[in-house]
Amino acid sequence: MTDIIATHDGWAICHDSINVLHIVPLKTGNVLMTGQPYFEEFISSNDASARSYELMLSMKFDENEIEEILSINFPE
Repeated sequence: MTDIIATHDGWAICHDSINVLHIVPLKTGNVLMTGQPYFEEFISSNDASARSYELMLSMKFDENEIEEILSINFPE
């Protein structure tokens, strides 16, 4: 497990590059614990959404799954 302390408000993506992807909103000072080997932080929801989409394509998610996941994690 890895503990990460958020240095800014934004978004975190934790993943294993195979089939696990977590998208988490961040608030400065929050502590996030993850067992995933890769952790990426984003200030912009657009950047986090674009990266999530890219990762899910490489993980072979289908378009319907991707749309559903992104609509839940990045509400309009």
